[in-house]
Amino acid sequence: MLLITSCKKELSDYYAENDDVRVASDSSSCTPSGIFSKNLTQTEESYTIDYDSIRYGFAKQLLFTSTPLSKNITYIKTKWKDSVYLWNKDTVVVDKLTKLVKRMKIIPSSPKEYTLDIRMSYDSNYLSKRLIYLNGDTVPSFESVYSYEGNRQLKKIELRFVPDKSLVYEAIFEYDSQYLIKPWLYTFTDFFNLYSHLLGFNFGNRPVHLIKKITQTFHSNYESNAIGTHIIDFSRYKLSKDNYVLQYACKGIRLNSTSYFYQNVEIKYTCK
Repeated sequence: MLLITSCKKELSDYYAENDDVRVASDSSSCTPSGIFSKNLTQTEESYTIDYDSIRYGFAKQLLFTSTPLSKNITYIKTKWKDSVYLWNKDTVVVDKLTKLVKRMKIIPSSPKEYTLDIRMSYDSNYLSKRLIYLNGDTVPSFESVYSYEGNRQLKKIELRFVPDKSLVYEAIFEYDSQYLIKPWLYTFTDFFNLYSHLLGFNFGNRPVHLIKKITQTFHSNYESNAIGTHIIDFSRYKLSKDNYVLQYACKGIRLNSTSYFYQNVEIKYTCK
């Protein structure tokens, strides 16, 4: 358990601000480059990101380490040709002008899994839609739609099976909008096991408010038939003097889609 104290009473027990820590200089901007998930005694998992471009969030290498499993996985980005990158075996296509990811081809690790062709759409630099094509199909099988509100905070994700428009998955996000923070981690929970791509590439604007809760619901073929709901509650945020998130705690069932929202988490930053 993290012990957090605060010198500013109005932040309450939910937050703490560290007056001695400033992440960035006045002229720099910073991006998360280390994410460390800890239990009471040790770091159990970590993500360490080495950047090509901090401005656009392009990683050239991502190292995932799992202490309990004694496992290390390294993701490496290499440039194949203009605006096309290899992220290990996967192909990632980036728009030349906006530097946003517009397409990904995901190569499965098992012959029993699907090859995915994922195509992204954006609205004013916010991810608005993803179309997912399976095994070279010419029409999409799934569609994710992202809804925003207020200060363009992600409010809802709906993933539907395109042929009959049935709802497969949805996520609802709750924020504490009174505190404006520096952009931090993407919360696109419908990426599922593609979380390394979220850490390694640019998918548009990042959240700028503290998230309080994520409610994820999986559905069967009928929208009224929810087959599982999973809630993650966030607490014990620790903020830097310049409003970067340094620490937070999560409570709830862990899914692949929220791999870095787990236990007590510490974030390190790289600045330009």
